[in-house]
Amino acid sequence: MAYPINYIAFSAILWYTLPMSIFKSKITFSHTRSEIPSPKTFTNDHFHNSYEIYFFLSGDVDYVVNDATYSLQPYDLLLIKSSVYHYPKILSEKPYERIVINFTPDAIDEELHPILYDERVRYRFENDKLVKRLFASLDEIKRSANQKDMLTFCRFAVNLLLLQTKYAPADKESPQIIHPTLSKILQYIDENLNHALEVTTIAKEFYVSPSWVFHIFKKHLQISYKQYVNHRKMLYAHQLVLSGTPPTQAALLCGFQEYTTFYRQYKRQFGVSPQEDKETP
Repeated sequence: MAYPINYIAFSAILWYTLPMSIFKSKITFSHTRSEIPSPKTFTNDHFHNSYEIYFFLSGDVDYVVNDATYSLQPYDLLLIKSSVYHYPKILSEKPYERIVINFTPDAIDEELHPILYDERVRYRFENDKLVKRLFASLDEIKRSANQKDMLTFCRFAVNLLLLQTKYAPADKESPQIIHPTLSKILQYIDENLNHALEVTTIAKEFYVSPSWVFHIFKKHLQISYKQYVNHRKMLYAHQLVLSGTPPTQAALLCGFQEYTTFYRQYKRQFGVSPQEDKETP
């Protein structure tokens, strides 16, 4: 069945995610409903090295993806790229419900990989019965199937959802760009992760003050400039290490002069050392 806008969750907060043992299979699924959402709960550093399908069911929410803000309607789907910063802006205490699937490219058919690189983020599926049915089926199978079958269906669902985005009608509403200079700064950071990226360097490059940089990151991204840069560097390092780059070389490629500093930050973010990550099958 399709989800009505006033869909009733099983409890005040409904949350079920595939166990971490399945994380090795590069795909996770969660369905969450917060009866009284608080803005403080949904801010902070939301980065990861997986792609994300985010399906909005209800609430009063805008969604920030990198340098743009999307005003959400029920049954909007966001396709968020790997390593891109994102978080919901809670606008009121209306119950907030969403479904999230995280996956890496090797979890989907190779023929669908070009879809992941499309610039579009938001897709509106309020009239798409197939998309609604897919998400409803994920819930139903989660309640009755074993983990292996759930994983198989998740892969099938992601493939089909990506195909639906490929042929979805154009989005008639453009996102709101937060600030043109912030957009340029974020692009500059992405292109210069091998440098130290001190705030004074950014300020000089874009003819603004360091305090302005600090302010715009905190105001619009709800994260400090230093946190943002560190997380981007660590995600890049994670990709390098998993692809076989020696940890010491990964540290240099991420602009760290001291390996001990790199090591501490890496372990703090991922819970394992770079060498342990490299050796994980």
